[in-house]
Amino acid sequence: MKRNLLFVLVASFFALSSCTKQEDANLIKYGNAGYIKGTIVGTSKNGEKLNESFNFINTLPENKYASTVEDDTLVSYIGNTPIKTLIKKFTISLMSEKQGSMSLNIVVQGSSVLTTQFNPNVYENSATFQLVYYKELSSGSLLKYSVTDDNIKSDPSTGAFDSNNVIFTNFKYNETTGLVSGDFSIVVTQIGTSNLAKEATLKGSFSSKVYKLVY
Repeated sequence: MKRNLLFVLVASFFALSSCTKQEDANLIKYGNAGYIKGTIVGTSKNGEKLNESFNFINTLPENKYASTVEDDTLVSYIGNTPIKTLIKKFTISLMSEKQGSMSLNIVVQGSSVLTTQFNPNVYENSATFQLVYYKELSSGSLLKYSVTDDNIKSDPSTGAFDSNNVIFTNFKYNETTGLVSGDFSIVVTQIGTSNLAKEATLKGSFSSKVYKLVY
């Protein structure tokens, strides 16, 4: 009887050890590299009130190295004279199995985020930020809220890009550890029923390890 009990205890130990190793393997596969977390407060394009929270903590399963930083040069002109400015370009992409994903592509000069670079006319072929949020409702249906830089609220009088609707604060980057962090507030609009703009504010913070790209 004692031998049988000993066998059961040993078998249980190995079963628990196996589960722990599998959980560790999943953590390595999907990564827990930081977070992008915050709230969505406003109105959906269908007129539904939004007061949602999100917390993306995993790297994208298909790409462990989705969050990166690289050195680059920003070129502007005074007349015909090119002015070159050294910058860093950060890409932070995190997801949640049940909530969706968010990406932030941030251009930084020194310690300042150049929010004008969120103008969709600057990066015509790639979104500077993207949020896809899902929430399963009690009715069995699924709420989906999806916005990009194309949805950043423009100046109501001119229709031009308004950098006041893209605010980053407390931006920090540690080159030794690869850790980048900060807070953000982004005001977005979507055209809903009767062609009326529906507004929401994305407010939150991020902290993530980024890999430095070397070419």
